[in-house]
Amino acid sequence: MMIGRARALVIAGVLGAAAIAHAQPGPDAGMPDAGMPDAGMPDAGNGPAAGDGGMAGDAGPPRIVIDGPVLLGIGKPQASASASPSELRLGEKLTLFVEVVYDDNVTIALPAGLDLAPALDELKRSSVEERRSDGTRKRTYQIQLQVWELGEFDLPPVQVTYSIGGQSSWIVTNAIPLRVLGTIDTIDDPNALLGATPPVPIKRRDWRWIAFAVAVGVLLLIGLVTWLASRRRKARAAARRVEERAEPGELPAVDIEPTTAAAATVVNRPAPPPPRRLVVTMAMRARLGDAARRALDALDALDKAGTLTTDQLAGYREMVAIVRTFLLDQFALPSRHRTSRELVAALGKTAIIADGLAAAERWLAAADLVKFAGAVDDDDGAAALAAARALIVQIAGRGEGGGP
Repeated sequence: MMIGRARALVIAGVLGAAAIAHAQPGPDAGMPDAGMPDAGMPDAGNGPAAGDGGMAGDAGPPRIVIDGPVLLGIGKPQASASASPSELRLGEKLTLFVEVVYDDNVTIALPAGLDLAPALDELKRSSVEERRSDGTRKRTYQIQLQVWELGEFDLPPVQVTYSIGGQSSWIVTNAIPLRVLGTIDTIDDPNALLGATPPVPIKRRDWRWIAFAVAVGVLLLIGLVTWLASRRRKARAAARRVEERAEPGELPAVDIEPTTAAAATVVNRPAPPPPRRLVVTMAMRARLGDAARRALDALDALDKAGTLTTDQLAGYREMVAIVRTFLLDQFALPSRHRTSRELVAALGKTAIIADGLAAAERWLAAADLVKFAGAVDDDDGAAALAAARALIVQIAGRGEGGGP
């Protein structure tokens, strides 16, 4: 009894599974096969189909449906493409027809622009839509193209995107064979192709801005070189004029002869004529070394501060320190030379010129009278300051690493 009941249950289960398999629709239930005519779609070459809403016509090659799942149980749209004419000449225009049949709840769209370069160029597009008798919709896109490639080739499939309920997928149309001839002798209008150019790839590099930037850079470089050369010529001319006015070798090495009771010999000596002030231009300083330029700048600052007039002793100490620092830096002497005599002895072992060494010795001896002997300079240090400038120019211009 138990065996008979189990056998009956097994037979009932097998019959139920067979009934379910027979009633279950496939993934494309309700949708036509890729190569089979649809009851609601026009067949390729069979005239208008039943339920086409009176729309006749040649739908082109068989519709194909690939890619994308079935969304929310609604069948995929069907898309097909055809072209008229399919045989044309270079530069002529053709119309691409894309027909899409879809459910009323589905939203469809084509790409904003078809990437067909360099063979074809899209000029304009339009679309018309109608409701079919079976409740579906049919939208026909008309895209005008211009051909720029010779030979026989296929117009690539067009992707159609469809969406419903927040889900989206896509299908593609069939490829369309085209034949393009190279003769244009039968075109009636001689201006038909006037101004027409093949499509240009969007990502092509534009070298015009780069060439413009290079040209501007070259012009700026030429202008900078010209300006520097002109400035250098002017500096050389100014230096030559200064040398002609006051040759460094002929500048007077002035002794400061203060009149004090502590220096009776100096008092009895007749006063020398006032030295001429040395104007050291930027051109002259450019030829001197760094040590000379620093010393001249420091002397200019001392002159502008007026320390020699307001506090003569402090001004002399600062002026002597500037000259001593210049001599040490100019000839790379160590700073252990403390007294003027030790400094002059050390300078005698360097490449300093003889008249420059003598002038330095005289200037340091005269300055020491004010620093250490309490002498008073009635000229407020003007002559000593001019002599210090002349000494620096004389030594830096003709000493070690100097000029002629």
